[in-house]
Amino acid sequence: MSPEDTSTASTSRAPVPEGTIPVAIATVVGGVSTYVFFKIGQQALGQDGFKPIVAMWFISFALIPGFFGSLEQETSRALAHRRGRGEGGIPVMQRIIPIALVMLAVLVIALVATAPITTSRFFEGNAAVMVGMILMLFTYGALHVSRGLLAGTGRFPSFALMIGLDGAIRVIVCTALWLSGVESTGVYAIAVSLSPIVGVIIVSVKGDLRLSSGPPAPWSEITSNLGWLFLGTLFAAAL
Repeated sequence: MSPEDTSTASTSRAPVPEGTIPVAIATVVGGVSTYVFFKIGQQALGQDGFKPIVAMWFISFALIPGFFGSLEQETSRALAHRRGRGEGGIPVMQRIIPIALVMLAVLVIALVATAPITTSRFFEGNAAVMVGMILMLFTYGALHVSRGLLAGTGRFPSFALMIGLDGAIRVIVCTALWLSGVESTGVYAIAVSLSPIVGVIIVSVKGDLRLSSGPPAPWSEITSNLGWLFLGTLFAAAL
């Protein structure tokens, strides 16, 4: 066998990148669960009753990935860089968390300020749906920051678990509400908004969100690319 053939054979047997399979499975579960959730919601509430939740869903996923998706990516990059150098990641999270809280405060203030208009125009006047959307900022904000931590530290099975549980819990809870005869749009909205936090809690209890101490992290270690990532993910979410 020639050197070229040996190289080709070696390449063809190369393993897939770490975490690819569990993350791929979880992504499929997440996609399927979203479809199932929409079908269950329409069956339980009817198209008109489910319409405010559809609006909440799309507004939230225009806002949340645009703000917190960039923070997830930068968290992952900064922690992976430290992991490669054998340094602990606690100082990175001490920078990331205040940024996340500022983003959260800005979004919550904006939503509260526009709540009367948004509730009337998009949510059929249902204030509980607005409450659900505000709760989604908290729960999905925690989800994105936690996913960034897990990806940056190479804990991909827990990363995948968090993705899969978000969709699975949403479907399970909404199915239970449907079978129980619940017909309140607001109850479904609150249930949807709380589903992401279950995965965060489970992964935290497992101990996979723990980090070790390390050298101080200057702001430049976190913010050098954050602005561009923020603009990119915000535009992508808007599209």
